[in-house]
Amino acid sequence: MKTVPKEKHFQKFLLNSVPVFMIVLAASNFSLASVSPPGGKTGSHHSIQVDKTLNNKKYKIKLYADDLNQALLFTVNGIDGQKYQLFPFDMESRLVTVASIRNKETSALNGISDGNYLYEVFMNDEQIESGRLTVK
Repeated sequence: MKTVPKEKHFQKFLLNSVPVFMIVLAASNFSLASVSPPGGKTGSHHSIQVDKTLNNKKYKIKLYADDLNQALLFTVNGIDGQKYQLFPFDMESRLVTVASIRNKETSALNGISDGNYLYEVFMNDEQIESGRLTVK
């Protein structure tokens, strides 16, 4: 008999319990941003790589893949009460989506297609980070 780690059981439980998950999601500091890219492949990714060109030491900004490698997660640990916005652009300088969160929240950007992106993170009107994002 094949044993499955407890984390896999929990993931299956969450995926099979969407209504319960949505209630928990609504009560937590977690927001979803849906992305509908023009063309391109969506779904599972092998890796998401982030290269920062502007990095502000006052804010801890993380861009990373979820456990199932199906969404890009955006989280900030900075100043309480402040609003942070992520602006990912494709390589033709077209805005793909906008994700807005508050301090210590996480936003999931679903449906990001494979490719290269430039991104900028703003707090109010101040750019606090920028870089390049590669989704494979």
